[in-house]
Amino acid sequence: MKIEAEEIVKIAQKYHAKQTRAGNVPYWYHCLSVAQILKNAFFITKELKGKKLDNLLIAAVGHDLYEDTTIKREEITDLYNKEVDRLIWEATNEFGDADQKSYGKKIATISEEAKLLKVADSIENAISVAYTEFDLGVKWVDDFYLPILQNFRKNIKLNQFKKYPKAASYLFVLLDFATSRILENNEKYRSRTLDKNSKK
Repeated sequence: MKIEAEEIVKIAQKYHAKQTRAGNVPYWYHCLSVAQILKNAFFITKELKGKKLDNLLIAAVGHDLYEDTTIKREEITDLYNKEVDRLIWEATNEFGDADQKSYGKKIATISEEAKLLKVADSIENAISVAYTEFDLGVKWVDDFYLPILQNFRKNIKLNQFKKYPKAASYLFVLLDFATSRILENNEKYRSRTLDKNSKK
């Protein structure tokens, strides 16, 4: 697992090399964080172990490769296996951010493992947005990010998790916390903007 984990990190670093988020933070840090969130969930709940967990964590590091880079799926299949490829593909939004309806239909039907990956991805995204919201701006959060998050929550429900209910519950608590931080910050920054405008 160690060699495989190191290899997927190198691939993420290579293919996401020119991408950043939250200022100048390398994008592949996000990918590693998603894998760590999942790893912690299963460390606590013990619901998934062994090769299946390895495959899921590898897919978590590579979850944005098909969506945001030029890598070919064959490269992942050849290096790992069809399971890793499938998990990454299930998590991939091939429709683009503008078509959340189609992606919502897709994620409602993907495997539990891929759904958990997407919950972990949403947690990491929400934390990032919460702590950079001042720079991102309330309008962007209101008009772009929150509709995506709300669409995701509409299509992924806790009762969909039969194999991993404990991990799902743990992850949903984290997602609810991160979402609440966004909403609190949104109101705070919106009030500041209104106060600033009223003084002009």
